[in-house]
Amino acid sequence: MRRGTMPYLVGELVDLAPPGDDLLPYFVTWENDPALLRLSDSPSQAPRGWDGARSMFDSLRSGPGLFFGIYTKGGHPIGYLGANIDERDRRACVYIVVGDAGYQGRGYGTDAMRVLLRHLFDGLGLHRAYLFVHESNQRAIRCYEKCGFVWEGRLREHLREGSTYSAEIAMGVLADEFRAVDPGPP
Repeated sequence: MRRGTMPYLVGELVDLAPPGDDLLPYFVTWENDPALLRLSDSPSQAPRGWDGARSMFDSLRSGPGLFFGIYTKGGHPIGYLGANIDERDRRACVYIVVGDAGYQGRGYGTDAMRVLLRHLFDGLGLHRAYLFVHESNQRAIRCYEKCGFVWEGRLREHLREGSTYSAEIAMGVLADEFRAVDPGPP
């Protein structure tokens, strides 16, 4: 995290903060990592290169949605997450990438998602959050289920990787469902 910058949202394991240029080199690495791209909602996506990742980073930072860097308590950037909000229907499509492999599968993504959902439901008064996840990304599905997300549908042969197709899972959580499983702020 940038020195002197206070975290915007605080979790047990992570802090979420608006990303500064310090996050950009990490973001570029994550957006060009074939293993991460394979688990994204568009596994056939080619690596973006520096310019493409920079363009995406700038677009997320300046866009209308929420976009946060995920930082350890020691200030190390490990990923990013955000939400595209539909104010009329009081819902958000959320996304998360824990790009640093050393922090995957250790609860950091779950903590970050819980912090984001608290903000969406308790801070912004939204009613629902939803996402789409590659069927093979079982680690992410477990994370989402811990946060109260339930399967809402399975899009058969929705994603193409090479010559094979796989399913994408639609998951959602209502504010009351999240509150039932959330241990609350640290």
